[in-house]
Amino acid sequence: MSNGRTIILGIGGGAGKVISCLAATKGASWLEFAYIDTDPADLENVPGVTCLPVDRDWTNGQGCGGDPAVGEKAVGASIRELKALVADAEMVIVVGCLGRGTASGGIQVVSRLVREEELLAFFFVTMPLAVEGNGRREIAESALRDLRDNSDIVVAVQNDLLFTTIAADTRANDAFAMANQVLADGVQGIAELVRCRGGISVDFASLRALLKNREAHCSFGVGHASGANKTVEVIDDLFKSRMLGDQDFLAQSDVVVASLISGPDLSIGEMNQCLSALHHQLAPATRSYIGANAVPEKGDELQLTIVSVHYKHKPAPAAAPEPAPPPPPAEVKRGRKGKAKVATDEKQFDLPFVEEMVSLGIFGNVPPTLVNGENLDVPTFQRQGLVLDLDD
Repeated sequence: MSNGRTIILGIGGGAGKVISCLAATKGASWLEFAYIDTDPADLENVPGVTCLPVDRDWTNGQGCGGDPAVGEKAVGASIRELKALVADAEMVIVVGCLGRGTASGGIQVVSRLVREEELLAFFFVTMPLAVEGNGRREIAESALRDLRDNSDIVVAVQNDLLFTTIAADTRANDAFAMANQVLADGVQGIAELVRCRGGISVDFASLRALLKNREAHCSFGVGHASGANKTVEVIDDLFKSRMLGDQDFLAQSDVVVASLISGPDLSIGEMNQCLSALHHQLAPATRSYIGANAVPEKGDELQLTIVSVHYKHKPAPAAAPEPAPPPPPAEVKRGRKGKAKVATDEKQFDLPFVEEMVSLGIFGNVPPTLVNGENLDVPTFQRQGLVLDLDD
């Protein structure tokens, strides 16, 4: 039975900052937050969150040193604690900043665990900035390939693209805080799908079946609006999100997962107008899973969150059936009196062909009589492949 339990799980130092941001967000108190890391100092900086220090035997309490193999072993050594943490959850949203050891290696352990437990899981991961160097980029890309092989929904956010939405003269600390807030908004929006019970609910069983074992590229976007024209403005704001792509990219989605949330005064007319505007952006073949809900903490604000899924391998169109081959010609056989008969399936005795004969009798020791490539010493009925009818 559905219990609505949703866990936001952060892995590694970068994810800890996103988890902290999300835990402090208004309206997120219904969510469960957990944070795992190999660095005890980072765990101390995430107050109010369930923290799990993973096996220090592998790291001596000093982190992974940027080695994903160490991160995978350390997190794997705490698999029992992780399994108990996510037990009976309806949804798990995993956040990780790839390019370092704990997140790049440990997230592989989590992806295998949620698949074994058959949990619906969304993975939100970030890719390093270009200025961080090729080493971290290579680690992140390798980790992302492995993650996509073992997960149904992976949203990979390019930090370079994320920071283009922030003014260049923004102070560095403020810029990172803003970037963390964007990720937190996306995570919260997807988590809200679980709470969409009183409004429009999502069939998670169908969603899981549709995405299971499918390689896909996913992107996400968040739109905010308030005021009299918010149902129109929220769509416009959604397309300002660089992580989603443009309208054509959304229209080409194979699957769209979206949540629409607003305050208690959200009317059915506003809900219908906003969702209709969204559907107009999608192709007829796009499968959409949309939840809508009114929650007290949103007030007048309308928030629309979308995950766009593009299958890596499109299903092949059904091939037209090939025409049935014509029936084989009827086999003609001749009886003793030369009367032609059509062969039937009834059992009868067939004389063997010449290739199966051991001897040609009196002609076996003399040169063959060949005419036009045929050996006239072989009886005619055998050379022509006729079957003798021995019926009375």
